[in-house]
Amino acid sequence: AGDAGDAGDAGDAGDAGDAGDAGDAGDAGEIHPHESPWTMTLPLVALAFLSLVGGFIQLPFSSSTKRLEHWLEPATFHNETHLHLSSSTLWILALLALVSVAIGIGVGISTYLKEKIDRQIFEKPSLVNAWYFDSAVSKFMGGSGSKAFTAVAKFDKEVIDGAVDGTGQIVKKTASILRRSQNGLVRTYALGIGIGAVGLLIWFLTRTTL
Repeated sequence: AGDAGDAGDAGDAGDAGDAGDAGDAGDAGEIHPHESPWTMTLPLVALAFLSLVGGFIQLPFSSSTKRLEHWLEPATFHNETHLHLSSSTLWILALLALVSVAIGIGVGISTYLKEKIDRQIFEKPSLVNAWYFDSAVSKFMGGSGSKAFTAVAKFDKEVIDGAVDGTGQIVKKTASILRRSQNGLVRTYALGIGIGAVGLLIWFLTRTTL
């Protein structure tokens, strides 16, 4: 009886362990926003650095700071459009851009790092599902698109390939018939010459009578 009780306890412990493993697997399978691997992060960092370089070589505050514009002038043949804005307007626009960037960064930190803002506000179904583009492509490829591609493949096989193969068969059969006349016998060639001569004679006679 004691052994049976121990076995029951061991079974309960095993079931509990399995349940715990299942719970861990469920937690591991849950998806959260996370940093990309270095294979994606490194190109993004490089692009961010180059965007800073592009901004510094094309500052809109004076003609001397517009190095990129002057460098591209030979390619644009001096046909670029110029916006005549005052320095104060340019500074205001630059500050508005920086403030917008700061607000975006702050909202992102508050939402995903500090979790003070409910992420569901931004993670709409259309955004979570990538504007339903992938599902639309999958539905098309598995439905009407697949039928259309099958019809095109059938048309290519039966009509296009059929016409090409049919032409080849006609040429092959015609060649096999004509090959019989190429038997190497002198009398066969003499017969051909005679038939040709008679044909030419008939043609000349019909031409002269007309």
